[in-house]
Amino acid sequence: KMEVNFIDDKYLIDLIENREIEENFKSLLNFNNFNSNDSNKYRINIKSKNIQQRTYNLIINSLNKIIKIHTKWFVELRRPTVEICVHQTSDGLFLGIPISLLPISTRPYCIGLRTPVAYSMLFLLTKYCSSLSLVCDTFCGKGTLLCEASSDYFIFGSDIDLFELKIAKKNLQNSFFQDLFQGTVKNLPFRCGVFDAIISDIPFGNKHMKLLGVYCSLEN
Repeated sequence: KMEVNFIDDKYLIDLIENREIEENFKSLLNFNNFNSNDSNKYRINIKSKNIQQRTYNLIINSLNKIIKIHTKWFVELRRPTVEICVHQTSDGLFLGIPISLLPISTRPYCIGLRTPVAYSMLFLLTKYCSSLSLVCDTFCGKGTLLCEASSDYFIFGSDIDLFELKIAKKNLQNSFFQDLFQGTVKNLPFRCGVFDAIISDIPFGNKHMKLLGVYCSLEN
């Protein structure tokens, strides 16, 4: 990221041609060994508001020169193996290389809970638990929370629906830790206090218990 006070076409061109951009790009190449494969095909993706076509072409040419100096890559617009992303916003100029060109929607597991929601719940969990904590998801469903947390916590999953558990098991087949069991929140097969935390997306529209009863059962 390059901080800027104001951005116009001339400033963008001067910034791209600055040595600092070249040094930052070299650091990007060293990350994840991007520069180890000479057969990489690349594409430059520029996102900027109100940029003139002339400025756009000058930025492309400047970046192409830098890439040719430090790599043996060649341009491929349709199916590149590496994408160089340049984003200009009011906060500054960003230069980056996505780790994967695949969209996040192609993740290998079936989503039951929106990923941003799962991430937010797990982020809040870090405020109360360490990476060695035992955590239980009492309404695991398809196991989205389990998939997101499997690399950070020892997390168990339970659900009353056997069909959902089968999907969760399939989703977790590449995870190191995958303990699932079928049961209700009223009758969990664990002694009191065995878990450090309980995290769950309580199902909407399924009135198996009153909400207060759910909280009381979890507390017990």
